[in-house]
Amino acid sequence: MAGNRKSGKAKGDSAAGRGSLRLTDNEKRDILEHLETDRPLPEKYRFLLFDEKREVELVWNGKSNEVCNIMLPFQTIEHVDEPRAEDIEIGGDTFTKKPNILEEIAYRDTWGKGADSFIAMIYERLVLMRDLLAEDGSIYVHCDWRVNASLRLVLSEVFGDSFFVNEIIWRRKQAQAWSTDQFGVTNDTLLLYGKSHNRVFNPIYSKDDENTKKYIKERFKFDDGDGRKYMKSPLVNPLVRPNLQYEFHGIKSPKTGWLYKKERMDEMYQNNELVMPDKPTARIYRKILADTYPGQMVQNVWMDIPIVNPMADERVGYPTQKPEALLERIINASSNEGDLIADFFCGSGTTAAVAEKLGRKWIATDLGKFAIHTTRKRLIGVQCQLKEEGKDYRAFEILNLGKYERQHFIGVNSNLREEEQRRQTGREGGGLPRPDPAYLPCGEN
Repeated sequence: MAGNRKSGKAKGDSAAGRGSLRLTDNEKRDILEHLETDRPLPEKYRFLLFDEKREVELVWNGKSNEVCNIMLPFQTIEHVDEPRAEDIEIGGDTFTKKPNILEEIAYRDTWGKGADSFIAMIYERLVLMRDLLAEDGSIYVHCDWRVNASLRLVLSEVFGDSFFVNEIIWRRKQAQAWSTDQFGVTNDTLLLYGKSHNRVFNPIYSKDDENTKKYIKERFKFDDGDGRKYMKSPLVNPLVRPNLQYEFHGIKSPKTGWLYKKERMDEMYQNNELVMPDKPTARIYRKILADTYPGQMVQNVWMDIPIVNPMADERVGYPTQKPEALLERIINASSNEGDLIADFFCGSGTTAAVAEKLGRKWIATDLGKFAIHTTRKRLIGVQCQLKEEGKDYRAFEILNLGKYERQHFIGVNSNLREEEQRRQTGREGGGLPRPDPAYLPCGEN
């Protein structure tokens, strides 16, 4: 979707030639006037003159298909292979919550011009993420109500409409009372796209949302006297299956047949998994025990995962921290054990921490020292937890861009005097808030 547009030439004719047959005399004069005065053509002529396949496109000031993809070397700062309590400086500098010059310039340059610069920033990064994503991978982009419409258009352009999977509504909190002139905003959005139609997807089941709890309370009301509640499930086949029409313990099969073969029915009967009727004309039911019931399959509205409680053990004080339960659901749904998970706006390190606990490999990146420091401490905590539980834990490395690579990144000429370099990195500008992280279960590369 983000590739180069087709040229005007085609066999035996040109797209412009075909399009010109649809132009009125006034439109032709308008085109000539624009060309003679060296002005860009109005957008409508792109569809009249050329064989344009895109029906909808997000356009912003300065949009370009040229995406920077410079390979920069990293420096290994630390190799963490054993849980520890002590701390270190990150990148050779004194740690502070105040953003360093690299963060300030990067944020000002990418988001300092309003919505256009924000969309341009995320568009370029999504193109790179798409190229890094495995063929069976998925991308989850988390956003709020202010940008979700624009981000969905950007994602559809980068990945293609046919690879849009879900818009997931995550209810973060019960109520919002900050405004009296609009409905309270209690949800965020997760936009899910795949790299291909062969993406990994594992259905997720839950018993924690209120509807499922109500369903369990109403349906699991039978008891054999052993304290284990169960509900009755019909054994009627939804299709006509003559090979499954047989008599079972004197009970004739339903007209369409039983749900299982006789061998499986015998096994369930021996294990006391069937509810046998008192009369031969009544039905046989299967027992579904409450303590083995996985719950209902999770849909695209997630109401059972609240924000991180201020007193929770997982809370690390990062302003945009996401609950581990949210990332656990995402990672379990779209990857398998041993796959690689990447989070390029890692923030508090939730994605990497959950990926490590679930036996996935991971890559986590961020421009902010505070994010790297927080993520490092959190992953050491995961190492400690796994070691205490007698489970295997893995080493990880902290990598950093060096001084000259940083200068290259922010466009500072390293040949200038130090005073001039400081002047270049001191440019003024506004800035939008950082976006919330994009979570990217990638599959195995």
